[in-house]
Amino acid sequence: MATQRNSRTVNLYANAIDQVADAKDRTKWMLLSVLKQRTGLKLSDQFKLKGIEFDWTEFKQQFDLDYSHLTSKELFELLRVKFGFKSLDEVRAAFKKQSQIRRDRQRRYSEELDDYLGTDSDDDEFDD
Repeated sequence: MATQRNSRTVNLYANAIDQVADAKDRTKWMLLSVLKQRTGLKLSDQFKLKGIEFDWTEFKQQFDLDYSHLTSKELFELLRVKFGFKSLDEVRAAFKKQSQIRRDRQRRYSEELDDYLGTDSDDDEFDD
């Protein structure tokens, strides 16, 4: 399947194997994701205690700038020292849990939006 983009055809599935991240890259992304989430939660708690607003978007952007260059070993070491992780399996379990929480939240928001739009569409002032 191809798609039209800027007057040229782009095959989204060309060189599919090259588009899939290596296991090493996926592991690093997982480590970075868990470290970012845990750090953000702790930092947001500290901000709340001080009465400071915590901006997740700004935090995530800065976190990626500060830590995305680290190796998997360095990221795991930070997880071990700062959050007590003892193995990569513990990190995988934490990643799986945070991913499920994110999916559940997205599903809930989607359902709430559907409910809102469904309810609102009956009262639409532009109905003919």
